[in-house]
Amino acid sequence: MTVNGRGVAHADSEPMQFSWPELVAHAASGTRLRPGDVLGSGTLTGGCLLELGPIDGHWIEPGDEVVLAAPGLGELRTPVAA
Repeated sequence: MTVNGRGVAHADSEPMQFSWPELVAHAASGTRLRPGDVLGSGTLTGGCLLELGPIDGHWIEPGDEVVLAAPGLGELRTPVAA
């Protein structure tokens, strides 16, 4: 994860409590998953800005850009709006 181009967090999904196949199976129970559906695992250890605290003395604020990236998946680039 970066904020304004500065790396602020790195997380590894290896120690997740449930595997991705288990998460998909649980999500699919009682419903039909379709192409384009998005599943999330929750916050990985070390990947939550709230846990990390202020960056350079302040929290993210309007005008900042937060980028989440994962190898093989791509990146989500989000400007913080007012």
